[in-house]
Amino acid sequence: MVVVVAAKVEEGGGVDTSTTQRSRSAQAMIEVIVGLVAMVVLIAGLIQIVKLTRAQTDAMIDAREMVAVMAFEDEPLSAFPGYIKDVGVGPDGRRFSSDDTTTGANAEDFDETITGQLVSQDNEWDTLDELPSSAFTSLHGAPTPSTEFGLLRGRGSRSILTDPALRHLIYNADEIEIECEVWMTWTRGIY
Repeated sequence: MVVVVAAKVEEGGGVDTSTTQRSRSAQAMIEVIVGLVAMVVLIAGLIQIVKLTRAQTDAMIDAREMVAVMAFEDEPLSAFPGYIKDVGVGPDGRRFSSDDTTTGANAEDFDETITGQLVSQDNEWDTLDELPSSAFTSLHGAPTPSTEFGLLRGRGSRSILTDPALRHLIYNADEIEIECEVWMTWTRGIY
């Protein structure tokens, strides 16, 4: 498309540049509007990141408070973690992210692949069993090895509303859910 701007010669011999000035003013106005929209999106994005960070911190604090109470109980009350044998990389191409697939395992697999490697022959467990307070003996054959480590799990979650500017332009969801999981050790048995 070709735009031809004709200058009108007035009686006094001058050139009428009002059309050119109007088109430049309109272009400048459009550039200002585009710049303002970009600034609004950037500021809204920064505000949303601050809210996400605050929500994650609060969820982490909730999870740590939950597990801190359990850490001083007389008996450790822990959830049993899921055993993972292998991890398959998900669509995002990063290992150990939330979209990965896992191959499940169990406590027997743990005993065979981890604890079982401590001895070369099964009769060597007799020697280890004779040791006073052997951590390996209690771990060997334990139905729930995670409790032998004294691991306690706490969870926390928070949700935040997405800002309308981002909801309409970038992220089409009303809220974002943040979940945190914390594993800590049972400290009551230490003291």
